[in-house]
Order: sequence, then structure tokens, then C-alpha cells
Amino acid sequence: MAARRIKIVITGPPGAGKTAYTRCFTHGEFETSHVRTLGVNLQVNLQNLSIQTTRGSFDVALWDTAGDPDYAGLRGGYALGAQGVIGIYDGTSRPSVAQLSPYIEEMCAAANGASEVDAPDIPVFVCGNKSEEGTILTIEEENELKDKWGSFTRLSVRSCYHLYDPIETLLRKITGHDDLYLTANPSPLSTY
Repeated sequence: MAARRIKIVITGPPGAGKTAYTRCFTHGEFETSHVRTLGVNLQVNLQNLSIQTTRGSFDVALWDTAGDPDYAGLRGGYALGAQGVIGIYDGTSRPSVAQLSPYIEEMCAAANGASEVDAPDIPVFVCGNKSEEGTILTIEEENELKDKWGSFTRLSVRSCYHLYDPIETLLRKITGHDDLYLTANPSPLSTY
């Protein structure tokens, strides 16, 4: 049986760790250097992840979108056809948290070419990155994010803490199978 193709966009404010998150899957490592994403990270989005689960195989394309406001006009086009959204903010920065919602709303609306008023109901997973440095949110504030978007976790790209949770949870929501679990770590495939 052929693997099912899934498209997930990653969004959030600049400096949140979106590219670092994606590179952990495609290159198997955390990189300490910060490279500004222009529009979408083509090096990353052209890589597929092969994901083996208890419900079969999936080829997942992670689209790493730019957080920089200078590229806001480009982001929406990359979300067309997306089946899920991962919103990442810097868990050590209140401004990063405050900026997250418009990024997610933009991706949800653009996924089906809708206006923000008619945004499709696609699954969203919110991640507070850099958890190894602590968090500025209270448990109540984190629960508010979970209530608003449906799924939330603290993660650390640097230490791979909860790295696979967003992918596994979104696959469950996209497929409607609550009994879906990863059976192996995702691995990069050839160009999509």
C-alpha cells in the first residue's frame, strides 16, 4: 500500500525555532546558527519525511514558512492545500507568544484559499520552543493556548524534547484515528 501524502505548514514569529525544528527531521541535528527564512525554506520543504505508524505509512512534507514580517505576502501561498499547522513561538519571549495567533490564522485561512472569515477547520498544534531555558507562561496561559488551538506542548529543539509530539498528534487529527502512534522516528526521503 502506498504511503499517504500529508502537507503540514510550520509558522510563527521570527526567531521561534521553526527552521531548527524542521532541520532536526531533515538533517538529524540541531544547528546553533540562525539563518533567516525567505518566504519558505526550500531546502527543507523539498524533503519528505517517511513516517511509519500503527495505521500505515505517511510521506509528510513540512513547509517551514518565514516569520519575518517583510515576507508576510509570500507565506499564505505556501499554505495552500495544507492539512495541518504547527505554530511555534519562543517560549522565553512574551512578544513571541503575543505574535503567534495571526500567523496561525493566516495559515489556516490560506490552506484552502479562504478569507480569514471562512478559515477552514484544520488541526493546529502549538509549541512553546526553547523549554530548556524555561518558560514565561503560566500553566493557565498554556492551557488557554491549548483550549484555543486544540493541542499544545513545550518542546526543545535543542534537546529533542517532545520533538515528535506535534507530528504524531496532527496525523491522528488529520486521519481521525486516535489509535495512531509512531512506530519509528521519522526519516528524510528524497525530493518531494
